[in-house]
Amino acid sequence: MLPWVALGLLLPVGIVMLLQWRQFLVGMDQSVRMERLTINAWAPLLASAGLLGLLWDQQRPMHGQAALAVGTGAMVFAVLVGGILLTTDRHDRPWNHFQGSWLVPIAWPVGGILMLLVASAGRVSHVVGLVAFAMGLVLIWLNLMPQRDEEPEPAPSRGDGSLVVTFLAALVLAACARLSPVEWLVPVGVVLSLLSLGVLVLLARHKNVLSAIQAGGWFAVLLPCLGLGLLGQDMLSRIIRADLPGAPPRFEYTSSLLEPGLVLLVTIMVLVCQERWPSFWRAPASLALLVAGLLGYGILMARAVG
Repeated sequence: MLPWVALGLLLPVGIVMLLQWRQFLVGMDQSVRMERLTINAWAPLLASAGLLGLLWDQQRPMHGQAALAVGTGAMVFAVLVGGILLTTDRHDRPWNHFQGSWLVPIAWPVGGILMLLVASAGRVSHVVGLVAFAMGLVLIWLNLMPQRDEEPEPAPSRGDGSLVVTFLAALVLAACARLSPVEWLVPVGVVLSLLSLGVLVLLARHKNVLSAIQAGGWFAVLLPCLGLGLLGQDMLSRIIRADLPGAPPRFEYTSSLLEPGLVLLVTIMVLVCQERWPSFWRAPASLALLVAGLLGYGILMARAVG
């Protein structure tokens, strides 16, 4: 009975989460610090929460729904960037800011390269997941650190309560994803992916496209780090409980990270090069990103149900 209740609550809880997220974006204060925290921390974590629910208590790490959850971030990021490039002009004000004062964080391509290295190994120790989790926590900590040019902590705004409710709804969403029937993985995965995309689209609508791209990039990098970390900690707890002799079990099927790593690197390349390319390349590059994101997601979904 409980799995079907969780399945029925999945979409309503996700809608509540998006509505509260929108309320927060409308009512948040306009300080530089809060804007940076929203882009670099709150939005990526919020977009990751539901997908992380698919990773709890997995008996076959990096296989099935685990591979789908870990790799979805890069695919959503590609679809987001492709859609933004296709529907905006590079001479718009946010793109001028992008070209002038903002650079792609080095953590983004490093994350893509690390995914390719793990994928090429085929199987890795659970320690790799624990190290990835530590890297994700360090990135979040660095994004939360106050910058030198920021003003003192602002007074609470009317949007702070909405942010708390948003994250509570995200936790309930993760629990619903965890408890939903496995045979309904396809609709559950699609709903969670659309909710993650919705978080970023709302950020683009109420702030600007650059903010959504920044948040999407961090989402694509932090989701594999946190996801592999949860899988590694789960495997470590099973090793401790079972007191297994000999070599500990390993992550199998890590080759499923190949497509997300490639898509992430291609998306970053398009972002970096789009201002240098002739304008007639903009539409084909945007469509290529959309196709790559959707096709990559389809491959992940096919493996998850196969």
